[in-house]
Amino acid sequence: MQYKEIKTIYDLVKCAGEEHKNRVFLRYEVNDEIIDVTYGQFVNNCKALAAWLKDENRLMGHKVNVALLGSSSEAYLTALLGGMSSGNIVIPLDTQVNVDTLSDALNRADAEILFYDWEHAALVEGIKEVCPKIKKYISLQHGKHVPCLEQVLNLY
Repeated sequence: MQYKEIKTIYDLVKCAGEEHKNRVFLRYEVNDEIIDVTYGQFVNNCKALAAWLKDENRLMGHKVNVALLGSSSEAYLTALLGGMSSGNIVIPLDTQVNVDTLSDALNRADAEILFYDWEHAALVEGIKEVCPKIKKYISLQHGKHVPCLEQVLNLY
């Protein structure tokens, strides 16, 4: 990887994916099963999310601010780096705040899309009425009855 070629987060993500495509980027456990994610897979997910956000920008007529409420995971990193790769502002949020503090932060940040960990769903429900600028709520975990990151990645 040539550091002089890297000027943006997108450049970093793209170059890492090209140079280390088949190497393991993340390894984690789910229900006693070890999951490996290669650089290539991760970069493809970031590119898919970036493409979706570019469509959202076009639909809303401007670059949207993306908020992120969760803890470190593959989905969290995909939302963070995929969002930044699209050129959008991504706002990581503190998961240990109350509804009032969270809604104040979201309103001051002009967030229009919120990605959230399912464990914070109750907190997210509490902000819906007081954060009218947020147009889309997307779960970082798979969900049948709510929009989720997996659905976005599958579409793009």
